[in-house]
Amino acid sequence: MFPLTELTELGNPVLSGPGKIDGTQLYVTSGAGVFGPPVRAGAEPEITVIGLRA
Repeated sequence: MFPLTELTELGNPVLSGPGKIDGTQLYVTSGAGVFGPPVRAGAEPEITVIGLRA
């Protein structure tokens, strides 16, 4: 949804999936659904399961 996607990329180095910022690992998900008006155009709902090990 141009130009919103380009503006979002400027302020957020990771938009979805795994990433690393300043040496910290992170995972960004698109979420499982909406609350309010449906504004998730083009984003499939997802539930992410992450297993942590020492």
